[in-house]
Amino acid sequence: MDAIVKRAISLDRSERRLDRVIEPGDWVVVKPNIVTCTPIRDNYLGRGNDGKRHKGQVTDLRVVKSVVDYLVHMERPPRRITIAEGGAEWRNLNDPLRNPSQTEDGWTVHWPEFGGLSYRGIVDEYDGVNGVKVDIVDLNYDDWLDADGVVRGNGPPIPVPDPNHTGITWLQRPEGYYVSKTLLECDKLINLPVMKTHNIPGVTLIFKNYVGTFMQRAYGQTDNFKMLLHRYAGDENVPEGFIDLFSYRPTDYAIVECFWGTEGNGPQWGDDVKLNLVVAGGDPVATEAVAAAVMGFNPRDLDYLYWAEAKGFGTFDMDRIEVVGRSIEEVRYSFKKSKGPKGQGPGFVGRPNRVWLLNGPYEGNDLDVDYIGEHGISPEEGSVSGGREWMRYESGEDYIDLSQVLGAEPTVTAYAFTYIYVDSDLNAQMWTGADDGIKVWLNDEVVLEKERAGGKSLTRNKVPVHLRKGINRLLVKVRNLYGGYGFSLGIFEEDGDTPWGLRYLLGHQVQVKETTPAPSGFALYRSYPNPFNRWTT
Repeated sequence: MDAIVKRAISLDRSERRLDRVIEPGDWVVVKPNIVTCTPIRDNYLGRGNDGKRHKGQVTDLRVVKSVVDYLVHMERPPRRITIAEGGAEWRNLNDPLRNPSQTEDGWTVHWPEFGGLSYRGIVDEYDGVNGVKVDIVDLNYDDWLDADGVVRGNGPPIPVPDPNHTGITWLQRPEGYYVSKTLLECDKLINLPVMKTHNIPGVTLIFKNYVGTFMQRAYGQTDNFKMLLHRYAGDENVPEGFIDLFSYRPTDYAIVECFWGTEGNGPQWGDDVKLNLVVAGGDPVATEAVAAAVMGFNPRDLDYLYWAEAKGFGTFDMDRIEVVGRSIEEVRYSFKKSKGPKGQGPGFVGRPNRVWLLNGPYEGNDLDVDYIGEHGISPEEGSVSGGREWMRYESGEDYIDLSQVLGAEPTVTAYAFTYIYVDSDLNAQMWTGADDGIKVWLNDEVVLEKERAGGKSLTRNKVPVHLRKGINRLLVKVRNLYGGYGFSLGIFEEDGDTPWGLRYLLGHQVQVKETTPAPSGFALYRSYPNPFNRWTT
């Protein structure tokens, strides 16, 4: 295992490889995932998986040890290595509110699944080697700073930063957050997540690992659960929160491991899966995208990657990412998707099209009345049909709220259009929901017509469709009876993933693939300005 980890590190010869990221004298924080502590579940706190041991839920300690060993034996090592985490499901032994029967915590317990290692044992083995200080900071009990720089202060939180000067700051909390003093003061951060599924973001990897940095005690909480991130804006907006947290101390290098991982109803439940692989890289967005692709997810389905790219943290465009070592196709294993706790939720669904050309509204709501010359239509932004101009609209959500964009007049009809490019003939499913009635053409063939579509949910209507290689034309017609109206629509595989090689376009031109790897520096390109924060205009 040590050889696999170090082989992955050595294969990276980019400008942002680990031996270039770490500079002599750095204070390096290593951030694993220790969300739970299964070996002490029987005599203390543990959520999920019905009390069963669940080794795929946390970072393998053998990986942590390998990374620490690599760092302390660098030719010019850092001065300090701190293993830092804020586990949600266990209390530190020094916590006065811990269960009196608790004799171990996530730092002291030995994991038989991981070679009998403990975090405290790793620290004891390496502290002082080559003059490097190695220690632990439990982020659940770490000092935090407020906007005035006061330690454990109760002044205003620190505004969410824009480290790459993109013009985008907060996504979830406009007031900002209280932030760990350790994270604000360290020089470099190495992120060591484990591959897991999640019913909200789809996967929990590099970015979701930042939930463990949330300083819940700064907000008056006395336990270690991170539910304030959920309760603030709803479960579905947790990804916005962990992108906010990432912005304070972005990852400098990431090593995603799956010696054991979790598939199915993660993150707490689900099944252990063993892949014996590591994905490493200096671009956290690219590394996340590759890891997600290894897990069978299309990175284009992961909302938070759009936000991370828009904030300048990297690229998830697979055509701009160079993969060395084994190819994604060689090691890909399609993880079972999560349907939430005990499989009782709706589960993760990919990202439908959110960028459309819109036209309308037209008086009347008869789906059989042609208002624009529907057959053979191939509009471009700014072109005119039915006496009205086609306008580009980009939504921050799956639902395209036509009443918000075009007005909420009753008894009207509006249109939406997109081109769809596929790199080979494709049989797939079109998923759509609408308020109120909807009619859809694919290459001039009616593939769906409903006077009442049954609701906004994307999973409301699923119909088989065939897309031919190259450019396809998709026209949507939505009628409003009264109140609001709109729709959501995407092309998916049966399990809810966007098919590989599919692109939604607003023009006839197919995007040209780039064969060179992504630039070493962060660059903001097609994602600016921020269309993802629905409170920002």
